[in-house]
Amino acid sequence: NDILDMSKIETGQLALERVAFDLGETVKEVISSSEPLAASKSILLEYHHSDHLPPAVYGDPLRFRQIINNLVDNAIKFTARGRVGVDLSYENSTVVVGVSDTGIGMSQEVIDKLFNPFIQADASTTRKYGGSGLGLNIAARLIQLMSGEISVDSESGKGSHFTIRIPMKPASMDSLGMGHQDEDLIVVLAGKVLVVEDNKVNQMVARKILERLGLEVDVREDGAQAVEAVKEQEYKLILMDCQMPVMDGLEAARLIREYEWQSKRKPSIILALTANAMEGDRERCMQVGMNDYISKPVKRKELTTRVRDWLLRMSAA
Repeated sequence: NDILDMSKIETGQLALERVAFDLGETVKEVISSSEPLAASKSILLEYHHSDHLPPAVYGDPLRFRQIINNLVDNAIKFTARGRVGVDLSYENSTVVVGVSDTGIGMSQEVIDKLFNPFIQADASTTRKYGGSGLGLNIAARLIQLMSGEISVDSESGKGSHFTIRIPMKPASMDSLGMGHQDEDLIVVLAGKVLVVEDNKVNQMVARKILERLGLEVDVREDGAQAVEAVKEQEYKLILMDCQMPVMDGLEAARLIREYEWQSKRKPSIILALTANAMEGDRERCMQVGMNDYISKPVKRKELTTRVRDWLLRMSAA
């Protein structure tokens, strides 16, 4: 996941959302998820927040959570005893988060190269604590994309203190769940969907996009597996790659429609995915019972819009 994120950042393909979200609750979720790790090391994990937080702010909650989670997990990882503290405040339309620990600390030489990719203190640190060395670099790059800044104050053997500042405009409580990035309305959906794709990277990308919409995702690697999956489980929507080993997407879609008709099951929405946007491809997809056609490489906004529109149309039917 870190390498995929880094690749998106490097190629300028990582898009940030701008939605209204609850700042305090988001940080509390990170604290809650990190408590078991801290407890396993007998580390005290403390959280303090200002009494003057806005009810909501506009930003990307997923990426903000990723930043805070990375800093907190890092603090716990490099702390053998003592405490890790998280402080949240809001000043002049800017979110300020401090993450401090009583861990191993860092020399100025290490701090100077800390946010470079694949960097940890030294080889012995990597052997002892593990990790890719990408996390802090990705956090720093995400903060930069959000027009924010990160700083660190540390000394070897005396712990570290990271501070991030990210500008985020305040939002009203009524805005929660209704934020938007340009004209892209965020709608949270529910239900099970099936991704049929033989490429591992494409599987991960599709899964991530769909899960962010609130959907539960199953993955299969060829058309034959897809047909068997449909017989065992009813899916609201199926993303079907057209070119796969064992059985291609066209034949799989035809067999799925045949099974649905024979079993009198409500038909799933089937969206074709294909890298060959040739004339006649859409017609071939429609002939075997598919509902729509999306060209590869899949773009997040297009896939989100198509899936959302088809599922909302199904709900209204």
